[in-house]
Amino acid sequence: MKKWIIIVICSCSLLSYSQELARKYESGLQKMQKQDYTGAITDFTSIINQSAYYFDAYLQRGICYEHINKNDLAIADYNEAIKQNPKYVEAYYQRALFYASIQKDTQRAISDLSSVLKIKNRNYAAYEMRGQLYLCRHKYMQAKEDFSAACKRALRIKIKNFDKLDLMNAAVIKLIIPVKIRHLAE
Repeated sequence: MKKWIIIVICSCSLLSYSQELARKYESGLQKMQKQDYTGAITDFTSIINQSAYYFDAYLQRGICYEHINKNDLAIADYNEAIKQNPKYVEAYYQRALFYASIQKDTQRAISDLSSVLKIKNRNYAAYEMRGQLYLCRHKYMQAKEDFSAACKRALRIKIKNFDKLDLMNAAVIKLIIPVKIRHLAE
């Protein structure tokens, strides 16, 4: 009987603890929506201090750091989120966005997007972004393959931006044909 009472008390304590973390997390997200990034960082840091394995808090705090131009801290949090959960698609995707837009490191961004697609190969946005990065690197065949894959996946889930993806795919095909003809002529 005493064991059951102890188990019930411990269960209630854990439930209360996890509800407190969830409330802080929600508070942090609300502050992000209001663009109160330093307030959100405080909430996410509090969560991390209480539970170092709350990988979502690392991701959100990283996004906040990115918004206030603390890029070293942002990348450290993205890395920690991925370390905590190596199959965390959102963290890989966010880090890819960071590499592509902030650090202008398309190779690392492509690598992270490839990780996203190894974990979740139906992610049309990852195919689309990786296709755009391949275009920047003049890798037209890989870009075409990714835009085609993005189009197929967008059709399956009826994405509103499908026309844009289809136009990108067509544009890449127009780029590839002259490149192939020139290559054959050489």
